[in-house]
Amino acid sequence: MSGRISLIRDEIKLWARSCVFCGMNWGRIDLLCPSCWTQFLDESELPGEARELFQAPLETFPGRCLAMLDWYDPRVMELIGALKQGQCVQAFERLAQCWSRRYVADLTTELIFVPAPPRSKAASSDHAFEWASALAKVYGGEVFLNLARVDMTEQKKKSRAERSDIEFFTQSPLSERLRGHYFVLVDDVVTTGSTLNAMWTALGKPSLCEAWTLAWAPRRQ
Repeated sequence: MSGRISLIRDEIKLWARSCVFCGMNWGRIDLLCPSCWTQFLDESELPGEARELFQAPLETFPGRCLAMLDWYDPRVMELIGALKQGQCVQAFERLAQCWSRRYVADLTTELIFVPAPPRSKAASSDHAFEWASALAKVYGGEVFLNLARVDMTEQKKKSRAERSDIEFFTQSPLSERLRGHYFVLVDDVVTTGSTLNAMWTALGKPSLCEAWTLAWAPRRQ
């Protein structure tokens, strides 16, 4: 009986979700109402050509990094913060659809989406995984969950220099099937590219590799 009550309570919480921006309760499992989604996606792009992604110049990652949103837009901070807390699959899927309208991957090999590893041992998947899964669903690729952090100390307990010194490892060797594929490194927010560079290094520095991130947050002087 208690299990049924718990299930009903969880369902009510999901359907009672209100829009993160305007607060309207509109009876859907999503972070934003339709009106706020439309306005947000139309207005929150980075500078550049209309309906195109922005190539973020990173300090450490040598590959191309594409971003869709400006982290310093307060609405972007609010949305990504909500995504990290709730992991709303519908919101990630909506953002992936928006991404696909801005970027048509003209590639001859299958895409392998590699999410940034979780920052804690307790999390088997997190927002980077949800973002990678949504992109893989749109582009028909595969999600590669084989990277792990060498140091699981929480990022907030580290200095800025320590945060940039990131190291990952592959939990099992790359199969021959994956060699020669196009790797897409996935994270929600990118600043210098240290995490991306560590992921790329752990994968053996594949030549066919780029990064897709929701938002770019360049350091401010």
